[in-house]
Amino acid sequence: MRDRMEFTTDANGDLAARYGRIDLDDYINVAKREGLVIKEIHFQFLNPITNGTVVAGMSNTGIFTPLPAEHTGPDDFNIQLGLKTYATTTAYTDASEVGIGSPDVLAIEELSCVQEGYGDAAGNVLAFQIERNNYGVTDLHPSGFPIISDLLVGVAMDTAYLGGGAPARYYADATVTLDVMIVAAPKTFTIADFGTIIAQQQDL
Repeated sequence: MRDRMEFTTDANGDLAARYGRIDLDDYINVAKREGLVIKEIHFQFLNPITNGTVVAGMSNTGIFTPLPAEHTGPDDFNIQLGLKTYATTTAYTDASEVGIGSPDVLAIEELSCVQEGYGDAAGNVLAFQIERNNYGVTDLHPSGFPIISDLLVGVAMDTAYLGGGAPARYYADATVTLDVMIVAAPKTFTIADFGTIIAQQQDL
């Protein structure tokens, strides 16, 4: 199964937790206790569009570029970007509550970027670090995740600026496109298993 979603950041490049819903009704029959076992979930961000322009100039490939901002002067430094994507059956109010120990979370992917140091007159930076953490379904649920409801995909983003200048933020008022691919198998559940799953997935 595949789906495509869009989210829009605010003027600071921030995005509080937002959700897209993946409709699984075609694969679920409550009367027959039929549902799915989710085996894999993959996320792919496509390069955002800001005011009609592709961020960081990746118009040929559409590759997502984890650059928080464009440096324009010697005071532009210490800029951080954080992006969290996750699949869940519980609509968490705050993405900071979502971790590998959180109930009903199928997969989590985190991307962080830090630009540190100082810029010279040309706006050059001394340090740049990117970190990616990926916790897939097989990591959090080795036997697969049984589901008899729709699936939520959450996204949250921070563009934190700790410097003294005013760089141009790449992701301010940006439309972020997210592709999602799900690998699943049909499953007929026992009465006991079905009751447990219903109790766990009431939030949707």
